[in-house]
Amino acid sequence: MAVSDAPGKQHELISISVDNPAAERQGGMFSLPNADLSVLDRAAFTARFGLPAGAPTDLRFAAVVFSVRNANVTSRLLAANSIQHDIAGNDIVVQPAPGQGAAFIFRETK
Repeated sequence: MAVSDAPGKQHELISISVDNPAAERQGGMFSLPNADLSVLDRAAFTARFGLPAGAPTDLRFAAVVFSVRNANVTSRLLAANSIQHDIAGNDIVVQPAPGQGAAFIFRETK
């Protein structure tokens, strides 16, 4: 998950970089060899995940989204290991640790 003050410009750049010009017209979801990449503006990122998006930026990677089989098990595991987390919609959000730079988001797959 990336954040940008100009997501449209970044969509164009990334679609060229991944050699998929159609990706820009597919809602800005970019399929990479081992991940999917989305670029949100700062307000959308904050609204969706309840996290501050940070200072204005052309492009910054702000979160890593992990697919999990069971959100309840994941939440219990985080709590058992004293890892503070919040719920934002269907996502479990772990705020960035100092020096880490990216939030960890766990999303249940069905």
